[in-house]
Amino acid sequence: MDRIDERPQYKDVMAALNEPRMEPQLTPQFEDLAYDIYTKLMFSGDLERGITDYNYEEADRRKQWFIATFGREIFDYVMQRLRSGRDVPPLMQEYYKAQEVLRPYWQVEEEMLKIYGKPQTEWQLRRLNEAISRIRKRLRQANPELERLYTLFYRR
Repeated sequence: MDRIDERPQYKDVMAALNEPRMEPQLTPQFEDLAYDIYTKLMFSGDLERGITDYNYEEADRRKQWFIATFGREIFDYVMQRLRSGRDVPPLMQEYYKAQEVLRPYWQVEEEMLKIYGKPQTEWQLRRLNEAISRIRKRLRQANPELERLYTLFYRR
C-alpha cells in the first residue's frame, strides 16, 4: 500500500478525480455584465414619456447610481462600447445621440414652468405654449444637428 490511490483515506478524492471532466463554461466579463445592466437601465423604454419627451432627470439619476455602484472606470468602458456601436444598429445609435442632442430642446417647457409657474388660465397656457414653440424653433434654427435629428425622429 504505497500508492496513494490504494489508501482508504483518499478514496473520496480518487473518486472525484476519476469523474468525467466538465468543459468550463465561458462567462461574460464583469464589464460586459455591467454593460448589460446599463443598457437595461437606460434603454428599456420607460424613460420616454410619450413620443416627444424623455425623462432626463430619471436618466441622470440612474446614470449616477450606475457610477456609484460600478465605478467610473466601468462606466467609461460602457460609454466607449456604446460609442463604438458594435452592439447597436446604426439607426439606434442615431436615436441615442438624438436623446442627448435634443435634451435642451425638450427641457424648454420644464425651464419655462420653473420661471413662470404653472399657467392658471387658458390665456396663460396659450402664451406659454407660444413662447415654448418660439424658443424651440430658434434652437432648431441655430443648431443644424438638432434640426436634423428632430426631423429624423419626431417630425411627422
